[in-house]
This record gives sequence, C-alpha cells and structure tokens, in this order.
Amino acid sequence: MTEIELESVGYYAKNLTTVTWYECRANDQTRRAVIISHNVAPTDYKRVGKVNKVRFELEDGKVYRYVRQISVTPRESESRWFMAVDSEIRFLDSSADPARHYEGLGYSIMGGQTTDDADDFLAASGRWAVI
Repeated sequence: MTEIELESVGYYAKNLTTVTWYECRANDQTRRAVIISHNVAPTDYKRVGKVNKVRFELEDGKVYRYVRQISVTPRESESRWFMAVDSEIRFLDSSADPARHYEGLGYSIMGGQTTDDADDFLAASGRWAVI
C-alpha cells in the first residue's frame, strides 16, 4: 500500500478532494469498452490553518486520478493522473485516461457506470477481459 496526502483549500475540501481509480473492461468482438470509476475513501483528514490535508491509501499498479481545490477566490481545481508503484507516486500525463486509450483504439466507450451496467453493455457475444 502507498499513501498520498493531498493539500486543498476551502471549507468542505474533504468532499472536494477526491481520489478515483478506474477499472477497464473491453469486448474485442463488439469493440466496446467500459470504464468503471471507484472512489477511494480518505483514511485521514485534518485542517491546519486554512489548509486541508487529506490522506488516502492506494494499491500499487492501479491508475488513479485526483481532484483537489487549490484556490477559493477564484475557485480553481487541479486534477492529475498518477500511479502508485513500489510505494511511490508516479505522475502521468493526460494520455493515462483509460477512456482516451480505448477511444484511440476504436472502441465505443461507456464511462462512470456501475458493474451491473458494464456487464449489460458488454453482454454481446464474445469474451471480455478485465484489464
């Protein structure tokens, strides 16, 4: 497990600071892919002055994306793709977005759905694999 602590500003930043990992399923015969997003629950949260510190535990090898609020006035957020590898955080460019990857390969994409919706979308004949 790898930990990341994200700093953010503003009230309720615990709810505005999020980490999500993405499960990708593809059906090569139908050229359909599903991106299922999974929110990671914070393991710790504290406010120091006007700065919020939100900590998350991550599994190695998964592609993650965080969103955090970096300015209150004007309201600005930052979003970055990253991986946890050998207890280290490696930042990735926007090409890490699994939807962009599969669209580039010619797949129809259904994103942000539940596992049941994903299974229905991929239910056409053929095999699909969890990637």
